[in-house]
Amino acid sequence: YELASDTVFRLQNAPMIALIHYDHTNLLPSQLAEMLRFHPIILTGRYLKHNRYVDSAAQSSCGHIPRNNIPEIGKSTVLRTDFSDDRVWQVVCAAIEEPVGDFRAYVTFVSDRAFERITVEKVVARVKKDVGFLFIVDDMTISHKEHPILVVDLRNEPGRTFRVIPSEMWSVENNLSIANLSFWEFANSADDDGVFRGFGDYSGKQKD
Repeated sequence: YELASDTVFRLQNAPMIALIHYDHTNLLPSQLAEMLRFHPIILTGRYLKHNRYVDSAAQSSCGHIPRNNIPEIGKSTVLRTDFSDDRVWQVVCAAIEEPVGDFRAYVTFVSDRAFERITVEKVVARVKKDVGFLFIVDDMTISHKEHPILVVDLRNEPGRTFRVIPSEMWSVENNLSIANLSFWEFANSADDDGVFRGFGDYSGKQKD
């Protein structure tokens, strides 16, 4: 019930804070164990503690439920393929969601080890046909000081990529989602290292 409610509220883009008290005396041992698997933080008396019983496979980083395929669920997908550093993953998620003025990237995070180190070619083959693009947090995203996210074209030139810094994610996501700009316009505006950091003096002409 909690997970279903959380999913509904996330899709409606509305915040939800829930404080839940469990009386273990009224729960079967199997029920208590199942409850503990989904809560990374617990309040014991006056102390907020890390829950050592939490199942990392049962809940994903950034607070999103893991999924077994690459979905189109109304928001652009950020797919995690590198699981080497949970802390940096959380930093990247927060940076992506950070508003820039009146704008923000409307994305859904997918953290599932079934996609660990998946290649762009396999992503193109497995994603739904009506999905136009996908963001990937890979090893370069995690290790690079700017955390550039990989953007994959899935519609016009399937498999074509460029990277974008988190602070410019809103521009890419917003414009590609409504087809206000084309994938190539961002890709051609990337710097020499293949990273898009904003348009600057962009000419608007497609390169060969």
